[in-house]
Amino acid sequence: MHRQLGSRAQTAGALPNSIDIKLTSLGHPGSLGPGPEIRESFDLGIRELKTLKFEYYQPLSEDEASEIQEFLATCLEAPSLETLQVVTTINKDPSAPRVDAEEMMGLVPRHNLTNVNIRQVVADE
Repeated sequence: MHRQLGSRAQTAGALPNSIDIKLTSLGHPGSLGPGPEIRESFDLGIRELKTLKFEYYQPLSEDEASEIQEFLATCLEAPSLETLQVVTTINKDPSAPRVDAEEMMGLVPRHNLTNVNIRQVVADE
């Protein structure tokens, strides 16, 4: 996804202002976040991003929570981002892996980000 976003945006001369991702699986580990070799292209592809919606419908493993958190933190670097909506599914166990919103958001001021909705839905077991 990330390679296509950057290269297609450059080729077409248009950049996305909205991305809506709904997943039931991450596939293989490391498949969500951009690797170092395409990070610059990915950053260029999202620089005008205004809305990011991300939904993941399986209880999170530690690796999945970390990978989702890293991906979202990367997308949060888009200076134009105004709306962030994240929905993840977690286990009932209080020690179960979760996306850490505080760590994901970091300490960087996000002046344009005015709408944030982060929900962690408990899975039915």
